[in-house]
Amino acid sequence: IPEGGWQFTSAQAQELVVSDGKKPSSKKAKHVAKQGADSKEDGGKSLYSKLLSEAAKEKPMTEEEKKQKFVEELMRLASKILNGLRQHRAAAYFMKPVSVLSFGGETQEQKEKAFNQYLEIVGGKPMDLGTVTERARGGKYDNPLNFRDDMRQIFINCRKFNTDPESIVSKAGEKLSETFETRWKESGIEELWEAGEIRPLIH
Repeated sequence: IPEGGWQFTSAQAQELVVSDGKKPSSKKAKHVAKQGADSKEDGGKSLYSKLLSEAAKEKPMTEEEKKQKFVEELMRLASKILNGLRQHRAAAYFMKPVSVLSFGGETQEQKEKAFNQYLEIVGGKPMDLGTVTERARGGKYDNPLNFRDDMRQIFINCRKFNTDPESIVSKAGEKLSETFETRWKESGIEELWEAGEIRPLIH
């Protein structure tokens, strides 16, 4: 008997057991042991081949794919800033787009006139946190600087339309703007984008 006993499966063991209870012959037992060893070796080769095949499928990224990955990573950081601002108390005034319903007036015509005046004042560039969020989640920003510009547009519009610096909306806009600029600078997103530092962000 080989050291460590015979190496064979239960099915092979049943095949070796004879009806009269006799032990299997040494020759046949050796044959079964060899089959078990061969099967184990084939299994190892199969796994190795599978791993090689999977590794071969992982092609290196193209320059365009690297850029896309880079943008995604930076926008992931930008989204954290955005989500934090959305939780700010001052954000309540800037969550939805300004519309006709945002203005008072006795008639629909008066409301529409006020809305059109608003559009003229902000240079036809209305912006709000809801729109920025929708664009960010939908992958509409092809670089983080466009995200930054949309955020700043919110506060530019606020200053243009709310000329009284003591008004509630004006103060809220300044507070939110200050918070955004601080977090934007701390993130280093703009510097990373301009330097094109992809490697530190892709793992």
